[in-house]
Order: sequence, then C-alpha cells, then structure tokens
Amino acid sequence: MYKSQKYLFWLVVLGCLIILLIDCQNNSEIVLSDVACQPEDVTADPPFVVGDVRTAVPPETFLADQIENYYGVALIENQLTNTSAFCDLFEMADEEAAIEMLARTCIAPQMEEAEPPVVGQEVCALQNTGFRMVNFRQGRVVVSILADSGGFWVDKWAEAVNGRLQK
Repeated sequence: MYKSQKYLFWLVVLGCLIILLIDCQNNSEIVLSDVACQPEDVTADPPFVVGDVRTAVPPETFLADQIENYYGVALIENQLTNTSAFCDLFEMADEEAAIEMLARTCIAPQMEEAEPPVVGQEVCALQNTGFRMVNFRQGRVVVSILADSGGFWVDKWAEAVNGRLQK
C-alpha cells in the first residue's frame, strides 16, 4: 500500500509540474520592441534608420479598447527621397480580437490583394503603385508593415518579425 501511495504522490507532483510549465509557456510575455522591425533586417543602400517610435495607441484605432500593448516604428532609408516603412505591432486582449484586428487591417481602399509571404497563422498582402503592405497574426499579436517606393523590403521585415515572434 505504501509503495502505491508513493507512486501516486510522485505522479501528482509530475502532473503539477507539467501543468505549470505549459502555463508558463502560454503566458510568456512578448516585448513588442524586441520583435518589431529593425533596420538591420534588410540590406538597403543607404541603410534604413529608426525615424520614430510610438508606444501610445494611435488615435481612432479600431478595437483600441482591445489593444493591450502597441509598438510602432517608422524606418527611413533616405531622408532626401523620404523612402520609409511603418511597422505596427498590436498585442490584443485575446485571439478573437486579434483575428478581428487582422481582418480590419487587411482592408485598404485603393489597394489590391497581392501574393503574401509565408508568415504567421494568418496573412494578407495588399499593394498598389508605389506601396506594399503585409499584415499577419501570430497568436494575439497582429503585425502591419507598410512601405513606399514599391515596398521592396516589406516581405523581408515580415519574415524577420515572424521569426522573432516564434522564438
């Protein structure tokens, strides 16, 4: 009888440890500034630099009450030609809000659907003459990247951010 109680005790302890580990992994906090677009993610000549960083949710953002964390970065390649990219990351309250946010970011007037890169759990790409946008969702995080001058580097940034989000 004593042996079976001892095994039962260790089985319960092991089960609790497994549950604790799974819960810690699911609740690991994402630092949006660590996973956001970085100038070194792309090889451009001249190189991109960080022009502006925003942590306050932009005014009139849809689903603003569902955004737990926001990080936006403006990247500028050449201040003379003003080639720029905008990378916005939204950590939503839950996956349902993230799905809704992605659906809304995938609608842009005067832009057409385009072939998206392979990133995130869900992705869309839009483009028109001179601009490209890639939006994707990874769990509760929605990423929106827009660039002018044909948007040459948007897919590279999306791949880099996606890679950091999956770590």
